[in-house]
Order: sequence, then structure tokens, then C-alpha cells
Amino acid sequence: MNNKQKFQQTVLKVQEIRKKYGEPLEEKIPAEDNLEKKIKLLEVRRMILGLDFQETKPDIAFGSQTYSIFYQPMKLNRKLRVRAVPICFCVTLYELEMQAEFSKEDIQIPYDLRGFWKMKQAVQLMEDFVSFQNKSQEVLLWEYRLLKYQKKAKSEEYFKILEKFISMKTVNSGFQKEISYHDLCFIINTENVKLDVVPLCKILTKYYANVVTTINHYLKTSASKAEEQKLEDIKADFTEFMEKHFVNIP
Repeated sequence: MNNKQKFQQTVLKVQEIRKKYGEPLEEKIPAEDNLEKKIKLLEVRRMILGLDFQETKPDIAFGSQTYSIFYQPMKLNRKLRVRAVPICFCVTLYELEMQAEFSKEDIQIPYDLRGFWKMKQAVQLMEDFVSFQNKSQEVLLWEYRLLKYQKKAKSEEYFKILEKFISMKTVNSGFQKEISYHDLCFIINTENVKLDVVPLCKILTKYYANVVTTINHYLKTSASKAEEQKLEDIKADFTEFMEKHFVNIP
């Protein structure tokens, strides 16, 4: 199958999810009298409808309040163009949101498209990621040690952020460049001219979602004003990194 045929499989699965989980909400929302519950139902409906494939356009639009990110591709021409990498980012985020909201269901969205980068682009991503990770990890580690020194009970909650953050391992020396996350691993063979970057996009998107979700939980439950600013800065830097490499690409 070519990319257009593979993409159609993804479109059909997303449409199935929207129908299965979205339509029942259309009946529940008008009948719900409790304002708080109604707002929650509206948020879930917005999430379900957040990924939309439009037949007249070559790309998709995706908005996520959870991750504070929005993808709206530019219209370059009228030719149907499957942009594998930004669509992978959007589909993976959407899949993770659905899995979190409907945790008892087995929600899997097929995505087998391939998107190729020149090696220079992949190497630059590694350089940028290592720089971001080192900078943010230093802030998180310092804040955690401070909380622990002050014997604050919430230090254990803060450690969960650090734990999520350091779960991504990187090797970035000479010709050896590798990213591993739990049981997922991506090796960049720098002897090649180009590589399929979709697997790397999936790994980093899952990592991004887990880190941001953990930070958001701490912000809602435990963060002081000083902590809030530092954590929001890390989120903003991470989002900027993801958009630079997986969304705002030529």
C-alpha cells in the first residue's frame, strides 16, 4: 500500500472512534442538569471531535486543550498531499487522549505511513532535544532537591515529574545516536542519507504527552506560584520543540 491508502485506514478508524464515542454524548449533554457534569461532557465531546479529516483538503486540523497545542497546516496547493510527520504527531496525540479518557477500551489507531528526513535534519533534532532535556532536567532536579531539603510532603509528587522526564534516554556521541523510551527505541544510522522519522515522532509524542500530563496534574494540585512559572516554562519550551520539528516543517 502507498501512503494515501495507509492514510485512508487511519481516517476510517478515527471516524469510527468519533461515531462510537461522540454520538452517545450528543444525547447525554442536553439531558444533563448538573452544570459541572455537563461541562465535563462538553470537554470530552470537544476532545473527540478534535481530530478532523476534511475530504476537500490534503491535511488535518487538530486542537488539544490538554497539551495546549494546535495544528493548522498551510494550504500550499490543491494537490492531495499526505504530510506523514505532522499527521503522525496529531494522530498519536489524539490516540493518547482517547486512551486516557476511555481507559477501559482498547483504542488503537493504525498509522503505518512513512515520512523521510534528510539526515542533517534528524541530527539537528537530536542536538535540540538533548539541549532541551539537559536544561529542563537541571531545573526539575534543583526544585526537587529544594523541596526535599525543606521536608515538604509534596516533594514526592514533584519527583513524579522528574521521574517521567528522565525516563527518556539518549545517546548522542559521534556516529552513535539513539533515543529509547521504556520498550521503544530509535537508532539513527548517520551513514544513511535519509531516514523514516515516523517511529521517532511516535516515541517523542508519547514522551511529550506523559510529561505534560504529569506537569498539569501537579500544577492543579500542588504547585506554588514560583513552581508554576518554572513548570509552565518547561511546557512552553517542550511544545516549541515539538512544533518546530514535527509541525512547522517544510
